[in-house]
Amino acid sequence: MELWLSAVCIVLLAIVIDAVIGEVPNAIHPLRWTGNLVSFLDRHIKRTSKLATNLKGFFSYLIVAGLYLFIAVSIIALSREYLNEYVWIVLSAFVFKVSFAVFSFRRHVKPIQRDLINGDLEAAAAKTQMIVSRKTKGMDAEHIASSCTETITENLVDSVISPTTYFGIFGIPGAIIFRFANLMDAMWGYLN
Repeated sequence: MELWLSAVCIVLLAIVIDAVIGEVPNAIHPLRWTGNLVSFLDRHIKRTSKLATNLKGFFSYLIVAGLYLFIAVSIIALSREYLNEYVWIVLSAFVFKVSFAVFSFRRHVKPIQRDLINGDLEAAAAKTQMIVSRKTKGMDAEHIASSCTETITENLVDSVISPTTYFGIFGIPGAIIFRFANLMDAMWGYLN
């Protein structure tokens, strides 16, 4: 099979996996493991000068992304070398799926939409608080809807468009490197 056709099959199969299976449970989700590793590193990095802290953060990123990249590329390379092409495509789709989420936000936003339709602003605001960083208590329906729209748009870029673009340019390694840069930015970028 041509490489471009394999890439199309990987993307389409990953989208089907996302639609049918959804997110992997947190206990076995590689991004959760990565988040735990990032938190561990964060607790053990001594913050001295700004330059030293930035360098430690950069090397922490290399460690985290490199570790997962090594595992993912090993799975893909070994499956392509020792198994058939169809198994390689399926495993590649599962590895790629970890880098994006097309349908998962629907799970969070649909209940908010139902609460807004039913006029339960308090419940809608409480559920909105779980997906945004701003305070939502006392928000009116328009601000709740606006907050949800803003979050969905941001996540569309971070969780769908960007990983797929990086996949298109650099393959699965590109999607993985982007995803971990995005994860570490979310965990460290604004805080540390």
